Amino acid sequence: MKKINLIVAAASIVLSAGAYAQDCVDTEPPAELADGATATIEELGATQAEVKAYMAASNVFLECLEKQQSAAIESGTETEETMAVRNEQYNAEVDQQTAIAADWKEQVGEYKARTQ
Repeated sequence: MKKINLIVAAASIVLSAGAYAQDCVDTEPPAELADGATATIEELGATQAEVKAYMAASNVFLECLEKQQSAAIESGTETEETMAVRNEQYNAEVDQQTAIAADWKEQVGEYKARTQ
């Protein structure tokens, strides 16, 4: 959980440069994942739904950034600065997805170890 909070904080800084992604709407990750060491199957199910919804919305954000960059390149308005900021946003989002997926996998593993 602490890993996610640190990555979310770092990503927020990078993503706050939203002037380059005005049409792209980022989404907040789940506030907290169920603790596999103590969670019920229902709590894990609710967390799984939140993680899936976040990942889907996050992928829409990434696709938007890609389309925005392609359009800027095609129109000749892309600069090194805007490309760098957009790439930082993209990479921060992917890092956040990776951290959430790893934490979720860990929580599911803890639940399985406890219940099997």
